[in-house]
Amino acid sequence: MASSLDVLFSVCFILTLPVWILLIFAPLWRGTLVLIRSMAVPLLLSGFYLVGLFLSAADSAKEGEYFSLDDATRLLQSRAALLAFSIQYFVLSLFVGSWITLNAREVNIPHIVVAPILLLTFFFAPIGLLLYFLLARCLMNKSLLIEFRPLDSDTRARKAWLGDGRYWRDVVQCKTERQRDLERAHAFDDELQYSLKLDYE
Repeated sequence: MASSLDVLFSVCFILTLPVWILLIFAPLWRGTLVLIRSMAVPLLLSGFYLVGLFLSAADSAKEGEYFSLDDATRLLQSRAALLAFSIQYFVLSLFVGSWITLNAREVNIPHIVVAPILLLTFFFAPIGLLLYFLLARCLMNKSLLIEFRPLDSDTRARKAWLGDGRYWRDVVQCKTERQRDLERAHAFDDELQYSLKLDYE
């Protein structure tokens, strides 16, 4: 018969796995965006983490200090402490995966590029985070900040995530037109200031 620790671990894993499936295979679905932006699953897992931490408190007290690798090794020999450590990894890796998904959507990195990084993040979160940083910041010169947008499933964002070349041509065209509008506005301001100066003189 499974112990309470086994049941708690299974519950946390079952809560985590569907979110990762959505992040990798359905990142543009409205439900996925609502779920990861609400942080509902990481927050729920954090509650379970407190339970695991409470269960491992007695073992931690027995082991004493926690300042060296040997101390950590002795502590993790306790199943309760190992449970707390596992839940902690579930929370942090899911947080990193959610952030990567939101940031990639914000800066229009095609999801076909991001999906393998998310899969790697599921198993090795620090490596996934490092690879995404190298991809987004160093190779593609993208910002790593997130500006939360409305949850409407706009066609432009979908085209960007799918790597549609027409989207990128539209972006360049929009930037060119915006630049022209700014130049016209600056020219109008210069003419207005010049005419006011003449009237004043």
